Amino acid sequence: MPKPVPSDPSVPTVEELDTFANWKHKAGKASREIWLAIEDDQKVHVKDVKGDPTAMWVKLESVHVQKRPGACFNAYDSLFSIRKNDDETLLALMAHADKALQDIKSLHSSNFTLNQLDNELECMALIHALPAEYNTFISSLLLLDSLDLDKLKSAFQNEESQCLARNVTASSPSLAMSSTNSSSTARPTCFFCGGLHFERDCNEKHKASEAAKKQVQECKSHFKRKEQAKDVKDTDTTSESAQGKTAQIEFAGHTSALSSSTRSQWLKSRACTDWNTDTGASSHMTPHKHWFRSYSPHVVAIKLADHSTIYSAGIGSVEFQPVIDGIPERPVVFHDVLHVPDLASNLLSLLHLARVKGYSYQH
Repeated sequence: MPKPVPSDPSVPTVEELDTFANWKHKAGKASREIWLAIEDDQKVHVKDVKGDPTAMWVKLESVHVQKRPGACFNAYDSLFSIRKNDDETLLALMAHADKALQDIKSLHSSNFTLNQLDNELECMALIHALPAEYNTFISSLLLLDSLDLDKLKSAFQNEESQCLARNVTASSPSLAMSSTNSSSTARPTCFFCGGLHFERDCNEKHKASEAAKKQVQECKSHFKRKEQAKDVKDTDTTSESAQGKTAQIEFAGHTSALSSSTRSQWLKSRACTDWNTDTGASSHMTPHKHWFRSYSPHVVAIKLADHSTIYSAGIGSVEFQPVIDGIPERPVVFHDVLHVPDLASNLLSLLHLARVKGYSYQH
């Protein structure tokens, strides 16, 4: 609501004075509504413009709606990652998508055009396509105040030139070397096998991955046969031993499996990061492979609370950083932790601790 201005400020008419008084009353009422609606820790942002509702609204928007490429990228990513949950209705799904779209619109200017939308989507696609080794470059792009397609293409060209320059410098020491040795020096080191190549190109990793998948499939087939033959009391254990099979079953207490539809929400919850003590869990378990300090393939069946079965992929040691009253304590290492990719919690087994310590634990 713009402030009314008299045609002749030095001699305002009675009607203009009434209009100004009415505007001032409404502005004061709107200011009070905004002031009472916001939380106490937000009032510091608008206390200097408390009498002007327009200025208060603009100030709050500038604080909470950062119209930067990073915020816009995250808003688009949230919109396109929406998936219907198992317990979600179609109406709730539409409301969820509408809210995500409103977040995107709030980051656009009032004169936003379809041509700008096309350019913005292409920018987001280019940034989203970059692999993990470009994370630093991506962070620098998203910190810019503005980002258009021409500026992004220029940044890509500059980054490519810098990468080539760094490779040439790294492969050109004072002593002359062959082109083969130079190209090898410029290659990155694989974290899986230590070779001079990207981890995604590692043949050893691909072979290990295929072997693990095959082992999981064999274990699933084995336990399926065991379920079909559960009424048979006498089984041929010698034959099973010859085939390298194992009937070991672990239990995950009250924990459920992690579905693909709930994974994105689970990653933002405390269940993703916190360890939960569980009296029904027979071993320590976590879905996070990157937490392991040591790791080896290990496939066993995991029984869940709903009697369904999932499978582990490995076993190893995990370092845990306890925090008591906000103060980090000495790190603790958990051994024999199962890596269960489809588990929805990080389980600390009291039964396992009791076995290790030699205690007798009662439920």
